[in-house]
Amino acid sequence: MGSYDAEHELVSVALRRPGPFWFDNLGPVLAKYRWVRFQAECDLDKSNYGTARVLDRNPHAERNVIGHLRGPATETQDRIMVECLRSDITKRYRDFGLEFYSPVEIVGSNLFRILDRAIQIIANVPGAALAVSAVLSVVHILKPNSPEYDISYSEPTLPFSIFVGIDTRLGVNPHLRLAESILHECMHLQLTLIEERAPLIATDSEHHFSPWRQTLRPTHGVLHALYVFRVIQEFFNALLVSVSLCEDEHLHIQRRLKDIEIEVGQTGDLSSSRDLTPAGRALVERLQAGDKTKAQPN
Repeated sequence: MGSYDAEHELVSVALRRPGPFWFDNLGPVLAKYRWVRFQAECDLDKSNYGTARVLDRNPHAERNVIGHLRGPATETQDRIMVECLRSDITKRYRDFGLEFYSPVEIVGSNLFRILDRAIQIIANVPGAALAVSAVLSVVHILKPNSPEYDISYSEPTLPFSIFVGIDTRLGVNPHLRLAESILHECMHLQLTLIEERAPLIATDSEHHFSPWRQTLRPTHGVLHALYVFRVIQEFFNALLVSVSLCEDEHLHIQRRLKDIEIEVGQTGDLSSSRDLTPAGRALVERLQAGDKTKAQPN
């Protein structure tokens, strides 16, 4: 059995097997394969990766790294780069509605401290921490429009980079909100890696209601959202039993769990979509069932 076939079988089994949706230990295996492809395609690996270099397809392009953060998985000992992008690249993202802090604004603020605390919140849940560590090499800090507005972004062409918004004026649970944003985007990246080994969508001809966008979206987009928010739900449930929380933190998590459960219920029966492959249908059925699919303790 070749490498692709072995990884396809590994993913197919993981999609159907009861257990957490961050799929313990699957992320590092898939990330390793993606790094091999990157090395072959544009001579980039963990040591020289950077968002600007990926976009330029040039391992020698300018890379403005202004600092590093501890990764959430202590066993990997990986560090996360905070990278700022050139003006021509930030202009491209401004067309998507994304605004960035300048390097001076980041260095002279408490943004690193907020980021570090959010990442260490993720570290309290080992499975989620390992999944995040597998795909997170670079983070870009976005400037939200207001303290009430959380913003984050990722794209499949940047498999090890995420963009997350932080508002320094936010006084209530900024670390929990940021931890959710980081996990959210990392799980989009992980699901993309999963799709490279076991396609979940055969055609994308149908549209389904997305409670998160309050509009009809293609099957692929709703599947990604359903997956990401189920992982966030599992993460918050794990936090409730793994760390000591203050009253505000506890109330925030309980509120988010309730909101997500309501939103998932509004997606309808996505598993009946003809766009799904057998692997995609198996995953959606588990996602829609939620906790009912999980292995029970002995």
